[in-house]
Amino acid sequence: MSFFQRVASWLANEAITGSLARSKTFQRFAQVSHQHVQNISSQGVRAAEKLKSSEAARNLSSEANQKFGQVRTFSQSFLRNIKEVCAYA
Repeated sequence: MSFFQRVASWLANEAITGSLARSKTFQRFAQVSHQHVQNISSQGVRAAEKLKSSEAARNLSSEANQKFGQVRTFSQSFLRNIKEVCAYA
């Protein structure tokens, strides 16, 4: 039964793909969609570069590094304390 399902699925895919490939409306839709995606992607890249070069992003990055250092120190101390408690138990 699965063989027949695969054959039917393949035939349906071939028919659908062929009809969409010949359809001018679908081709136009695909082209316009592609252009929109490209435009949005390039806008995102430009925005990311602008944000990366901004002073606020640099300050935020240094603050984040400082906070990560504090978290690392806390977690190391916490693990040390847990090991000491477990050693006594």
